[in-house]
Amino acid sequence: MTTEHEDASRFLSNEFYEIFPLSRSTLREGFSCGRPRIDNFFAKSALEKNDKNQVKVHVAELLENGQRTNRAIGFYSVCVRTIGCKKFKKRIQKIFQHYGGVPVVYLSMIGVTESFAGKGVGSYLLADALNRSLKVSKDVGIHGVALDAATSHLVDFYEKFGFELLENEEDERTMFISCAQIEDALAQAA
Repeated sequence: MTTEHEDASRFLSNEFYEIFPLSRSTLREGFSCGRPRIDNFFAKSALEKNDKNQVKVHVAELLENGQRTNRAIGFYSVCVRTIGCKKFKKRIQKIFQHYGGVPVVYLSMIGVTESFAGKGVGSYLLADALNRSLKVSKDVGIHGVALDAATSHLVDFYEKFGFELLENEEDERTMFISCAQIEDALAQAA
């Protein structure tokens, strides 16, 4: 029987790729998800920012005969940040008003190579990010995971995972899912 705190990796099993921390051996050249900002970050500054602990980058790498190839087909980067209370519902505002904001794991970037787009890699990466965030929440005071959806199409994608739009300014698409919601989703998946 699965407990609510069990590692969610069994729900993410995959024989074609696996997620590893970004390293110097990760093959980043030629990575293209079709969004220049994301492609440039991964190619030019992800390793430096990761090494300086500004973000942590996790990479989906192809496996060949069960062995790591170092070929990146997708990645995500996360950091911790605070989101202003005014974006949240009154109940959450009241809890965090004296802290200057709501502490979250912030999913700052996620990208999948165009050749693997639409094949579940993005969902796999997002599920891994949520699982890791839930683990961190057991030791560090965070309330959930937040991100900024680049397009309205991505809003729809993230809503399928339980993310909700916050009270945003015009043209903002900040979304959030609480650790309690992540935990409930894992318990239901068991």
